[in-house]
Amino acid sequence: MAKDVSRFFLDSNVILDVIERRKNESIMLLEYIREAKLFCCTSSFAHAELVDIEQEFTHITNMLGKRFTLNEILRARKQKRLILEQRENAIDRVKDFFKQYRIETWELDEKGWSTVIEVLRDLNVKAPDSIHVATALESGCTFFVTNDEELGKEVKKKIKWVKPSQALDMLKRT
Repeated sequence: MAKDVSRFFLDSNVILDVIERRKNESIMLLEYIREAKLFCCTSSFAHAELVDIEQEFTHITNMLGKRFTLNEILRARKQKRLILEQRENAIDRVKDFFKQYRIETWELDEKGWSTVIEVLRDLNVKAPDSIHVATALESGCTFFVTNDEELGKEVKKKIKWVKPSQALDMLKRT
């Protein structure tokens, strides 16, 4: 196991890979980080994004159950009509996942929000990604883990960018 002080910021796409069990590299990385008890975090905004995705999935599943057509689903996909219990269940699923993988949700303070503005000045990124980058910097992370190549090319101007497979290779060598 790794004995260094690597700190990992996880972009929401990496976490979603594991939630949906869709990319082995991301799954193996999070398993390794958990087993080695390494620090990993994400932004509170990413946490909210993941809850929103879970709620959207529930909404679409409901429409499929009612035999909506694909066109009807696509038109109505952003018009969530979930009962409180369904919304709470989506929140709980993400919360339980974060607990299982020891992912901390990092909140920005006033200085952190100033860092968001600096990131928007210094990098060609959208506001949500500037929150992620600022969170990575403010939380003292040494690596920003994302599968988003365009974001990674910008992020590496501020913090070391790695894809999940690269992070896993690096950890296995230490």
